[in-house]
Amino acid sequence: MPTTAVVPVGLTRHASGSRSAGGDARRGRRARPRHRSWQGEFRDTLGTRFVWAADELYLQAGIPLPGAREYEGFAVAEDGIGLVRRFENAFARAVSRRPARLARRGT
Repeated sequence: MPTTAVVPVGLTRHASGSRSAGGDARRGRRARPRHRSWQGEFRDTLGTRFVWAADELYLQAGIPLPGAREYEGFAVAEDGIGLVRRFENAFARAVSRRPARLARRGT
């Protein structure tokens, strides 16, 4: 199934003579309701969310990342969609498996 990614655009002086117009917190917060609305519509019609926001938008906006289930198997992780969520979950699992003697030492 094809997918679509919502990503911040970074324009530089090398692209159309513009200065940087990359994402910021405000743009990230504005993009979220739009892509969430699209996700709901596509889930109803296609059975998949189809469109995901890049991790960068969540990080720039200070918005919590979606849970792992919302990424529907991380089909677009190589495009920067869900990589941070996968990392956070893997890190939490690794910490929870450390030997008790290391946990007591705080390492």
